[in-house]
Amino acid sequence: MLGALALMTAGFLFAAPAAQANNVPCTPYVISGSGYPADGLHLLNCMRAPQNSSEASRQNQIKNSVNGAPHILNQVKRNLLLNNDVVIYIFSNGQDAFDTLGIIQSANEPAPGMTETGRSWSIPNGPSNPNIPRPIITIWEYSVQQWNNGNPITSGYQYAQTGKTTEHEEGHIFDRLWAVQLGYPPIGTIPSTMTNADIAWLSAYSKDKANLSASAQSIINAQSPRLNKSNELFAVEFGSSAGGGWGPTITLPGGATQSESVFVKNNFKCTTWYMQKLYAANGVPPANPSPAACYGATIW
Repeated sequence: MLGALALMTAGFLFAAPAAQANNVPCTPYVISGSGYPADGLHLLNCMRAPQNSSEASRQNQIKNSVNGAPHILNQVKRNLLLNNDVVIYIFSNGQDAFDTLGIIQSANEPAPGMTETGRSWSIPNGPSNPNIPRPIITIWEYSVQQWNNGNPITSGYQYAQTGKTTEHEEGHIFDRLWAVQLGYPPIGTIPSTMTNADIAWLSAYSKDKANLSASAQSIINAQSPRLNKSNELFAVEFGSSAGGGWGPTITLPGGATQSESVFVKNNFKCTTWYMQKLYAANGVPPANPSPAACYGATIW
């Protein structure tokens, strides 16, 4: 029934008013025998029509890479996405996603960022997505910057930009679903998430922030400010556990570079350890911290 509702609602969403200039059609993507999400109900292709055979081939690679990301997860995690009717959309760009899905921009829901490659909404019928009664993930073939530059990606489908973005966005979905699974109550009018309700995560995050060097904090502020947000750090670390995630290349003092995920592992040791345990236990947080990873702490 959920699947049928998903397809029905998807059809309704794409009958949006003509005033939405970037409203685009979406069609289910199916891979026979694949299961979730390419089951005909949970992976929708909303990319603009390809202009030639090369672009058509690239779009097929993109669809397959996005479908592949949930398959990295074990069956318990994939079933949690399926049972909660989480739908993944692939758009050519973020503005198409906002217009087609009727996303309401606000101070808490800014327009697609210049280098952003996806966004998710884990709360059904939330303030920004009032017409979407399920958790959703949107993946963007091109960032705003790429789109404005004339779609410059001419070869390869860049798994990092599509599949690894999916892994990161899954982290935002699990931030919510695992909190619900544990029965955490809402905080006033704010729905619960692991990052605002789980005492173990909150303790681990505060320990890491307190022990960040001035240099590391400066790098974060300048190159990856999302790491200053608890929920974004959670998604980055989930993405690392699920296959890599997608983030900027960090330039260190002296000019050496490393991926954002490696930078996080080196500087957020307690939350990294927490995520490893949480991920392995399918959403059950560790009862006590590791003194080695959490600066000598033995209780949260």
